[in-house]
Amino acid sequence: MSNDPDYLNCTKSECRERVLGKCLVSTCSGSLTFHVVNIRTDIEFVFFAGGFDTPCILTRSNPLDFTNPKMPLYGHLSSVDSSATSMRLTWVSGDEQPQQVQYVDGMSQTSVVSTFTQDNMCSSPALPSPAKDFGWHDPGFIHTAVMTGLHPSSNFSYRYGRYCIFLNY
Repeated sequence: MSNDPDYLNCTKSECRERVLGKCLVSTCSGSLTFHVVNIRTDIEFVFFAGGFDTPCILTRSNPLDFTNPKMPLYGHLSSVDSSATSMRLTWVSGDEQPQQVQYVDGMSQTSVVSTFTQDNMCSSPALPSPAKDFGWHDPGFIHTAVMTGLHPSSNFSYRYGRYCIFLNY
């Protein structure tokens, strides 16, 4: 960072303590903008000094939570086979209950739900995995539903989720 003066610009420098006209202690303020992805877990921002060798926490934000942590997110379509009459929709949510995908003239399918835990992650003494320790993040629940009765080379709309709160695509 010290070689990149634009990383955290000092937009407002202020001297906090002067001795014989010389500034001994100064402060600086700046700002960073982050794009935050809903991972259904509270997040915090931590400002470090000292680099990787001697890290020292200077300050930490209050936890930030997401408005709807159980919301169905990140839908992905994939082909089931080459007939193009079925498509698999996979999405994640914070809800372990089965959800639905609604599509083509009122048709619907209920999702099959799965997940994995920290105990499912691989690790060894020779090569410890961050997923077994500090890097672990609860994946939520993975929903999969297969839409059938589709027509090849045709457009269709679908929405997925739980109850009446659906995401339209």
